[in-house]
Amino acid sequence: MDTDQRTPQYLAYLIRLWEADVGERTVWRASAESPHTGERHAFPSVALLLRFLEEQTYEEPAVATGSESGRPAASQEVGADG
Repeated sequence: MDTDQRTPQYLAYLIRLWEADVGERTVWRASAESPHTGERHAFPSVALLLRFLEEQTYEEPAVATGSESGRPAASQEVGADG
């Protein structure tokens, strides 16, 4: 029997965003805290927060099944003649 060995995961973060004055300009700062572990990550920008979240939820690209474009090979398309 072929079973999926991947364990499903659940991620939860308390996201905090605030403005901070840096010299004469205002920038956004961010943090993400895990309610499960209490671990807190601080970010000097929203862009870095988003990068962190993308890294936490990264999925391996799907294996190409036919052509390099990622489309199924003609024999795998619905309605294709064998």
